[in-house]
Amino acid sequence: MDGAYVYGKVEGNPAYAEAETYGWLEAFDRWLIQLPGGHFLVADSFLARADRGPVSATETWVFYEDPLEDVEDCKYNELNVEVTRLDDHTVELQPTCVSLFYERQSTAVGQILAASHAPGQFTEPEVFENRKQWSGGTIHERIRYAPEAPVEHDARVFALIAGSSPESLPAASLEQVDCADPDALCFALTLDGGVTHIDFDWDGQRHVLGGVWGCGDGALGESEGCDDGNITSGDGCSTACQLEPHFVCDDA
Repeated sequence: MDGAYVYGKVEGNPAYAEAETYGWLEAFDRWLIQLPGGHFLVADSFLARADRGPVSATETWVFYEDPLEDVEDCKYNELNVEVTRLDDHTVELQPTCVSLFYERQSTAVGQILAASHAPGQFTEPEVFENRKQWSGGTIHERIRYAPEAPVEHDARVFALIAGSSPESLPAASLEQVDCADPDALCFALTLDGGVTHIDFDWDGQRHVLGGVWGCGDGALGESEGCDDGNITSGDGCSTACQLEPHFVCDDA
């Protein structure tokens, strides 16, 4: 979409006309992809305006952060979330309360995993107050994913992983991987042993989402060397859907 809409541009409304003049982005697109098990992928692509030069575009994730004196306070502040930066590309989220029931502490846990074409990382969480004109303010915590240096364009993928308890949170990793097409951009999310591939195509100016597909679905994807319909190694096609070296097929 037109990058000016990121700044609140509304067609025909002069209050937002400055978005076209002072905005930094020529284009921005975001895709939200639901995965099995209640997990999600967020895929972003943006292009800086040629007249503005490279930009330090950051994604900001905002949460309520108002520490509770007692779990009974969940009745009035069920949105509190503790945010912890585990490493450059992983954030852990721990909600304090169960929003469906009063006075019940949550055991759920979530993670945000990040990967990008241009080198980037999560910042440390920041606590800030959101002041309201008539009703005081609320305490929030935010964390940003920022590039190491300004960029003209970038593609980024975020995996939103959740579990009802720390023990049920699935093991996950997200990384950029090689593509068969040298102009394309490919990422792989490994989740509970399965692999989901996120592929971006080059449109001449930036990378745009081309497709999302899973290893083991029986269809040969762009980054796959094989796909035999399962994610079992030892049968000639590995758990990552790559040909296994020195595998010898049985006579048929």
